[in-house]
Amino acid sequence: MSGVVGRADGLDGLDGLDGLDGLDALGGGGCGGGQGTTYRPFGASPAMDRNGREDWYRTSGWPPGAVLPVDALAQPQDAPPYGVPWPQLPDVAFGRSSWTPSAYSLVVLAEFAQEKWTELLSRDFLVEKKFETAPDPGGTGIWKPTADLTAREIWQLHHLAKDRPGLMAEAMAQRNGILGYFRGVISFTAMSHPNTYLLGAAALRVAQFVVMHYKGKYKRPRPSRLSPGLMPPIDPPGHASFPSGHATESHLLALCLEQVMPPEIMSTYPLPDGPLDPKKAVDTPEPRRMAPMRQLRQLADRIARNREVLGLHYPSDSTAGRLLAERAFGLLLRCESLGVESDALTNLKVEDGELETKPETPAGKEPVEDILGTAVTTEAGTKAGPVARRLKDTSFDEGLLKAARAEWTAS
Repeated sequence: MSGVVGRADGLDGLDGLDGLDGLDALGGGGCGGGQGTTYRPFGASPAMDRNGREDWYRTSGWPPGAVLPVDALAQPQDAPPYGVPWPQLPDVAFGRSSWTPSAYSLVVLAEFAQEKWTELLSRDFLVEKKFETAPDPGGTGIWKPTADLTAREIWQLHHLAKDRPGLMAEAMAQRNGILGYFRGVISFTAMSHPNTYLLGAAALRVAQFVVMHYKGKYKRPRPSRLSPGLMPPIDPPGHASFPSGHATESHLLALCLEQVMPPEIMSTYPLPDGPLDPKKAVDTPEPRRMAPMRQLRQLADRIARNREVLGLHYPSDSTAGRLLAERAFGLLLRCESLGVESDALTNLKVEDGELETKPETPAGKEPVEDILGTAVTTEAGTKAGPVARRLKDTSFDEGLLKAARAEWTAS
C-alpha cells in the first residue's frame, strides 16, 4: 500500500485491497482516485488585459472572480481585489460515488464494529468444528492446537514446499493483489463497476479488522518459527499465524460478490447419485442431481492454499479463516451501508456462509416470506441438489448491494 505499512507483505494480504490506497494517487476523486493527493499550487498569475492606463498586468491568486469592465467603475482603483465573487452552488449530499474505496471501506467497518463480532471464532466454536484443541486447565478460553496437529501440519508443509517453483509468480501477485484476482473472474474495475468495487473494498477491510483481533488473541507462531527448515521465500508477515488473513479476506470477498455478480458465477455441475463408477457413462439417462460450482470460493481456497505452500500458514489457519469469513458475512449483511431491508434481516439465517429463510412462523402470524431467490436452477432431466441462494432484489433498500447488483444487470 504505497509503502505505508513498511514491508510489502507486512499485513499478510491485509493489504490485499489491490492497491486501494494507491488509487488515491491517480487523482480525479471518486472510486477511481482520491481527494487530497493531487498537487495544485497557485501563484500570482497575470491578468489577460491591462487595467485602464496602467502599463503593467495586475496579478492575482485564486479565485479570480469575474473581472468588471473599466468603464463600469468610477475609478480603476475601486475594482475589488478579487473581482466579483463566484456564486455558491446548491447544497448536495456527499454521495457514495465521491468516496475513495479505501475511505468508504472504513465507513462500513465502523458499522460492522457495532455488531457482536468478538465471539465469531471462540474456542468453543473451534472445538465444535472439530479443531484439535489442547487442554485449557486454566479456563483462559484461548484455543491452542495439540502438539500432534502442529507436527502433522508442519510435515504437510514440508511436502507442499516442493510445489513452490510452479506457483511463485501467482502467490507473489496475491500478496497484495487479492481483489485483482477476483476482478479477473468476471472483468470489472473501479471505473466499470464502482459500487461492486466499493463492496469488495468493504469486505476486505472488515476481514482485516476481525482477523487481526483473533491473531492477537490466539498468538499462534508462524510455521517457520517452529520448523526453520521451511524457510519461506519471503519474510513471514509481522503478525500471528492463526487465522489466515488471506483466507478470511478471500472468502468474505467471495461471499459478498456472489450476492451481486451474475448468478451464472455459481454455475452447476452434476452430482453422482452414489459412488462414482468410472465405467458408467457421464451422459446417463438417469436424473442427476445438480450442485453449484462456486467458482469464487474455489478461488478463495486456492489463494489460501498458496500461502501454505509458501510456508506462511498451517492448513488449520486457512480453515479457520474460511469459517471466520462465513460467520462475519452474516454480520456484514446487517451493516446499514449495504442496504439489506430490515424485515429481510429479521427473517434471514446465515449458516456456514449459506443464506436461508428462517422457517419459524410465530403463532398467529402470517408465514414468513421467502426472501431468497435461487441463484442456480436445475436443468431438464435433473434432480435438485444443494442449491445456492441469493437475496431477492426486493430484499434491498437503497444501498451498496442494490447498487452493485444493478451494475451487473445493466452490463
